[in-house]
Amino acid sequence: MNASKAYLINNNGGGGGSLASIIWRPGVPSTGSTVATWAEVETYIAATSGNLIVQLDTSIAPAIVPATADTECFGRLAVVGYTLNIGALNVMIIADGGRLRNLHTVKSCGVSCVTTLHEALLQNIAGGVLITREGGQISMEPGSTVPAIRISATFCEVATFEGATINNSTGNPLLAVVAIDPGNVALHAVISQAGTPAGSGGDAYSPQTFAGDATTLLLEILDSSAPLVPQTLFLGTVQPVPMSTAQGTVYLPGAPADWAGPAPTLVSAALDRLAAAVAGLLGGPIP
Repeated sequence: MNASKAYLINNNGGGGGSLASIIWRPGVPSTGSTVATWAEVETYIAATSGNLIVQLDTSIAPAIVPATADTECFGRLAVVGYTLNIGALNVMIIADGGRLRNLHTVKSCGVSCVTTLHEALLQNIAGGVLITREGGQISMEPGSTVPAIRISATFCEVATFEGATINNSTGNPLLAVVAIDPGNVALHAVISQAGTPAGSGGDAYSPQTFAGDATTLLLEILDSSAPLVPQTLFLGTVQPVPMSTAQGTVYLPGAPADWAGPAPTLVSAALDRLAAAVAGLLGGPIP
């Protein structure tokens, strides 16, 4: 097994079998497995020890996690969009003071928060994973004064897959989205990044995504869709763990006429042809 790929293996749930599923649809009376309030969602989470999929439907009213909530999600809970509309995501709003502990998945929906009291998402199970995927978003909004996500256990992972984003929308260059507590190792994975998050300056993730002191370690697990972005507020050690090579990366020439004959279609082929051309001009190997 490729050592770098081993970092991405995780278990969304404990035992076998299908996860339970409910619909959180605020603004309508609760019936069956469709619930209207966060208190009812919490009851399901506790009853299943987090082995649960919450389908988020905000088409009628906002879905708000109240400021009094401090909900354990057990490293298993998945929040997914009831429907996916890129222009109008279903969004779960975590009110300032509210907190979800060890949420696992945000899929095809949004999580929005203004954080001034403490983090909205806490990862404190060693080896826990917070995955945002398939167009999902986690957004720290203007007005925030403390990070939206805190990692307080070692070897936790924050990942964005398949066009998902973690947004720093505060405009504050001194505030990171994710705070890594002293002495911890954290993993950051970005795979198949098609989106450009708010506050990123056009990069696949913001330079103010992570903060940590000199005792922290950040493993950056990135494919070719997400070049490494230096973190201005991270003072620890960064260790890149590349997931892609030029061997399989598609090349789209900006000026096809610059190539004699058919232009190469892979980065590896383009580099090989350029190396051969330079060696030919030099009359020997490239120094």
